[in-house]
Amino acid sequence: MQNNDNFSIENVGTLIFSGGGNRCWWQAGFVAELISQGWTLPKDIIGCSAGAAIAASLITETTDKALDACKRLYAGNPGLIRYKRGALKVPVGFAQNEVYPNWLRAFIGKEELAYIKAFGRFRVTASRLDRPSFRLTAITRAIFRHLRGKDFIALDQSDYAHNIAGLSQVFLEPTLFQSLDAALKTFEASAAASPFIFARKIAGKLHFDGGYISPIPVLAEESSGSNFSSDPEAASTTLTLLTRHFETKPMLFSHYGKRFIQPSRKIPVSTF
Repeated sequence: MQNNDNFSIENVGTLIFSGGGNRCWWQAGFVAELISQGWTLPKDIIGCSAGAAIAASLITETTDKALDACKRLYAGNPGLIRYKRGALKVPVGFAQNEVYPNWLRAFIGKEELAYIKAFGRFRVTASRLDRPSFRLTAITRAIFRHLRGKDFIALDQSDYAHNIAGLSQVFLEPTLFQSLDAALKTFEASAAASPFIFARKIAGKLHFDGGYISPIPVLAEESSGSNFSSDPEAASTTLTLLTRHFETKPMLFSHYGKRFIQPSRKIPVSTF
């Protein structure tokens, strides 16, 4: 895969899986097709929210297992809200708070975690609550911004990712945690879109969905105030897989020095 500035998929050293819920299955299909044609996953993988889980399934070659589990769990779930059994329908919580962790455990076990440890470097992003007094304001603002589907591509990502007071993007490495449950908690934290999935406490701080900061992980080079446009080498080896379709952009494009691949058309998706 090449474009007019000689970008080649073979040169990608860092592959980023952006968040996007069930839209992330597009990433699975796209990368699986590349692998079937002889492409090898780069040894530096970063995932956000559901994109992190999809990335893990590709690394461990459990994508088919993950898809089957996803279909089964959603097919067995009647709706967004869970109700207490009995004559009175008393809401007891959101179904996703149980469905998502169960889905992860269906295809990521001790053997898969060991495989990820031996693979290379794998990171997931989360939104860490650094100022508890800002919790309500920060999360409410993050949720509404997320629901509005703000066009983050139209902005400098490093600016977009740092304008919610009280929250900061962090990179978590599942393989650095001692137990499988602790490692899985990092995946859950990366997708903890409150109130549908509860925040996860890691190292004494609450962590929410990485997409609350930015569905596209913002790397250290950007957060330091620069961007990849001044570092052609970094730009040529970093590729982000989007899940949203931007009609004004081609399938492969550059923005603020970063390269993106997007689906060729809008992905229809239903949570339930």
